[in-house]
Amino acid sequence: MIDNAESVSYSGIEGSLTVYGGGTGTDLFSVVSSPVGGVVLDGEDGSDTYTVHWGSLVGNVQIIDRGSSGTDKLALECAGTTFGSGTALNSGHTVTFSGIEQPPSPCTVSSASASSAAAAAATTSTSTTTVPFAGSAGASLGTATPAAASSGLVVRLLGAPKAGRVVWALANTTPDAVTYEWQLCKGKSCVTIAAGNAAGIRVRPEWVGKQLRVLVHARADGSRPAAVAAAKTPSLRRR
Repeated sequence: MIDNAESVSYSGIEGSLTVYGGGTGTDLFSVVSSPVGGVVLDGEDGSDTYTVHWGSLVGNVQIIDRGSSGTDKLALECAGTTFGSGTALNSGHTVTFSGIEQPPSPCTVSSASASSAAAAAATTSTSTTTVPFAGSAGASLGTATPAAASSGLVVRLLGAPKAGRVVWALANTTPDAVTYEWQLCKGKSCVTIAAGNAAGIRVRPEWVGKQLRVLVHARADGSRPAAVAAAKTPSLRRR
């Protein structure tokens, strides 16, 4: 779990985990896993953004933003998600939320618009940083250097680079503002992985000895130019 640049790691938690934001600050929460008892998030005051990735959730996610100022937003991966009043369900997992001024809604993105956005982003330069591996599932692999200092785009990798495990790319923006491109590398030679366009990717046994590289394409908006940032794992291993 990420709150701005800080990661929250846990183990042996049978009950729920509660994470609070920094008071009046603007917090960016990205949830990539949860304990069996679930997780409760509260960004408090400020314009907070909550992003939930369904792939590795164990317990449910509850968002209760009690802040009285700012505009809070919840972003979810839409594929397979059913939305209700204050709830979202996917693959047996539930996200409940309150105090969110911009709740999620069913989304559709045409392939043409997505391709155009990716093409526009690809015209910018890419800076690749090999990030250190912390060693355990859910641990941070590090933060990649932004592609351009003016863009402010930063990418962090989470997860264990082992066969059967999921590696996540977390950008300091919401999922609807970026597209992902995963590549398999041996040395400096990289090949794009077919269908590798989600925030997370599961390591296959046949990839052991190679590296995973992610390109995160951020679309231009009123506050940020189009940019591409990249990060690479160490060599993938079997266990």
